[in-house]
This record gives sequence, C-alpha cells and structure tokens, in this order.
Amino acid sequence: MKESLPPVLLLDLDDTIISFDAAGRSSWVDLCAEVASETGLFTAEALHAAIDEVASHYWSDPERHRIGRLSLEKTRLELVRKSLSKLGIQDDVRAADISMRYGIMRDSRIHLFHDSIEALEKLSARTRLALVTNGESGAQRAKISRFNIERFFEKIFVEEEVGVGKPDVRAFENVLREMKIRPSDAWMVGDNLQWDVAAPMKLGIKGIWFDYRGKGLPENPPVIPDRVIRSLTELL
Repeated sequence: MKESLPPVLLLDLDDTIISFDAAGRSSWVDLCAEVASETGLFTAEALHAAIDEVASHYWSDPERHRIGRLSLEKTRLELVRKSLSKLGIQDDVRAADISMRYGIMRDSRIHLFHDSIEALEKLSARTRLALVTNGESGAQRAKISRFNIERFFEKIFVEEEVGVGKPDVRAFENVLREMKIRPSDAWMVGDNLQWDVAAPMKLGIKGIWFDYRGKGLPENPPVIPDRVIRSLTELL
C-alpha cells in the first residue's frame, strides 16, 4: 500500500525534474573533440582529462562549490583557463571561446525527464508543491521558464534569491516558515543525498532520494533515505 502524499512536497530542480548533469558530461566530451580537431594543440582526451581534474578539485570543496555555483559562467571560465594552463597554453581568448561554446552546447542538451510534466500535473492536483533549488537566480529561472514549470509550484526557492542554499539547514527552515508548515508536513525529493536528503532529515522532513541513474545507494552512504525512487511518478 502506497503512503499518502504529505501536505507539502518539496522538489529539487536539476536531475530531479530536468536532466542536467548528463548534458554537461556529454557536452565536455564533444566540445573537447571539436576544439582538439580545430587547434591540433592537444588531444581531445588530454583536454578533457585536464578539465575533469581541475573541475573535480574545485567542486570538491563545499565553500568553493557554494561560491562557484552562484557565478557559474565566471567560474567555468576560470576553470577552463586553468585547464589550458595545465596543457602549457596561456590563451584567455581561447579559454573564453571554449567556455562560451560549452554553455551553449550544454544548454541545448538539457531536457525534462520523460515523465516530469505528467508527474507535476498529477502531484500539483493532489498536494502543495514547492521548488527548492541551488544556484543563480538568472540561470535557474531561465530553466524554469524554458520548461514552463512555474505553474505547478506554490512557491519557488532559489538559493541566490533566498540568500542560503542546500545543504544548509537554514534553507529548509526558510521553506518551512514561508510555507507555514511543520517538518512532519513535508517531504523533500532530490538526487543529492547530502543536500536533498540528509539536510532536510536533520529537521524532521522526510527525505526521498531520486536515483535517476538507477545505481542504488553507494557504499557507506551519508544517510539512509526514507525512500528511494527512480521516477517522480512513483510518488503517485
């Protein structure tokens, strides 16, 4: 027997409603191949490895992550500069071109998960929905507008607009205040075990992990979710 929906359902955006990371990964692979072919200065594999190493190091630090995601274009440009430098190339013009082309390519590949609209339509008819997403206001609002999903949500909480983001519990405390609910009245659904599950669960919000890759929990997970789903329609 399925559990009844809560009074309020909180949803993450990237890799919960829209497919985002896959677009980024494929774009770097294809762009590195293009740039390597155009320039002949390095192989596609060498450029991709440099970008992956520099980016992984940068995003591994929580504070750098917080700062970087609030200025993604600036951060990406700096990471590309450092990646080219690792290959012995100091060329700000080329770095800017690669960074710009990546943004265009990635954005063209972002898409809704196949059942997102169906799920949002049915969920919004049955309970109150709120969107809780990290990042810049402009970038996140552009995705929300592009896919016409604002209509499903009573409130939208974007990190830059609110002033605090996941996994800071204050982000969820703000949501509870604005929605005028208790923690026990809400579920949070998202793909990030730390941000979307562990953090809200500290306050008593039910944490539901969206395992869109279908890989299951990692060894020694930071938290055991209250529930694991692979599709938003599983909530119905």
